[in-house]
Parts: sequence; C-alpha cells; structure tokens
Amino acid sequence: LVKNPNIVMTDTHDLESLIFSSPALEKVINEVCSPEKVTAFSQNREIRAAILEVAVAIGYLRWLSIANNLHFSFDNIEPSKFLDAEFKVNDNRLIIELKNKSSKHSINNEKLHQDLIQLKSDSHDPWQVCCGHDLIKIFGYSLRSLLGSKNNNQNENLSTIFRVAYESSYFLKTQMFMELQSWEAANPTYKVIGEKF
Repeated sequence: LVKNPNIVMTDTHDLESLIFSSPALEKVINEVCSPEKVTAFSQNREIRAAILEVAVAIGYLRWLSIANNLHFSFDNIEPSKFLDAEFKVNDNRLIIELKNKSSKHSINNEKLHQDLIQLKSDSHDPWQVCCGHDLIKIFGYSLRSLLGSKNNNQNENLSTIFRVAYESSYFLKTQMFMELQSWEAANPTYKVIGEKF
C-alpha cells in the first residue's frame, strides 16, 4: 500500500467499483432491468452481491496473473463460458476460458487452481480484489442473460449510465472525500473538490 500524504486512495479498487458499490446501482437497475426478472432473481440472491462474487473470482486471477507473470488477457472473456444457470462461477471453466482467450495453453490447470485456492482469503476485502471494469461487464452480461428487458439496448453505454447515476451525495459519504478535505486543509493554496461540495 502506497503511503504518501499527496496520494488519496479510493475506498474500493477503482472509481468504477466505487460507483458500483453505491446506490447508483439501484438507480441503474430501476432504469435498465426488467422489474419482474429483478424480483425473481432477488428472491435467492442480492444482485450486487452476486455480481461482486463473479468479479472477485476474476479479480483473484488478475492478481495471480500479475504475481506469476502469466500475462492473461481479460478483455474478451465470455461470462457464459464460466457461469452456471444460477450465476455462480465455475473456477475450472474460468481458468480454461482465460487460457484459451490468452493463448496460454501450456499453463497447468491444476497448479493454477491450487494457487487460486491458496490466494483466496476472507481477510481480503472483495471490493479491493475486484476490478470495476469487470463489475460493469458482468452486470452487462446479467442484463442479457437474466435481468434485462427484451427492448433493452443500453449495454454499450453502461459505464456512462453508471457515472450519470452517481450523485454527489454518495461521494460525500466516502473515505476518499474526507481525505481530500483533509488534504485541502493541509494545503490551503490548492482546491481539489470544488465549491459545489
């Protein structure tokens, strides 16, 4: 973790995950999802938690890829290849999908799976393990597969929709905002937040 008085960290892994963790998600769900499908899905699992669980599984493999110089490509992985009908991740199928999309066929599946098991821990904050881009992508997949309406064509602009749904009042409650205020107090000649806050 970087310790520098001039660096302010986001509460979660990145700005997209910060937005996704906020009430902006509920606003987007109300805008782009089928109410009937949301109700049916939510009887068994909370939408945010379900999508976070998938993104965390991908996040651990991103972590392993960097730590072990595996050079996996995560850009074009297809969720349908590793998610079951209940929206649960099959780790072995995710590993195979990553190897195929990254042309890394020589990597040992069993060894990678064991490394993944060792890395996973309840002590890791899932909001730090996941990547915001993965959260948005998985949410987009959920629209196509589970939650969206037949007329929904918003997938392409989801990141924009989430940014628009994020209100300043959500930001005011973040640790990031408080740290920015403290930094401004210690550096009064600079203004980062702006007068609207």
